[in-house]
Amino acid sequence: MSLITINKTQYHSLLEFETPQYVLSSAVLNGGLQYANRVVNLKVSSNSTPDLTPQQSIQQYCNRQNWHGLSVGMMTAASMNSLRVERQVC
Repeated sequence: MSLITINKTQYHSLLEFETPQYVLSSAVLNGGLQYANRVVNLKVSSNSTPDLTPQQSIQQYCNRQNWHGLSVGMMTAASMNSLRVERQVC
């Protein structure tokens, strides 16, 4: 069984996998079926006018965090405090 780490800051919510996992998503960065190292949801302002595309913004953020490997990324104006986690044992 692979370890999954959940990290939440005021800037992002992050699911990071110990080993890459298949992820199916409609994310703007690397959406579709991907073999990914992490899934990140980036906090953005609801009234900002960015200079970069959403894909570029998320990739640049991942690069600044020094995250290596494939990231699946999306953006939200919702508070990172709205993250809810449920653990289900199969």
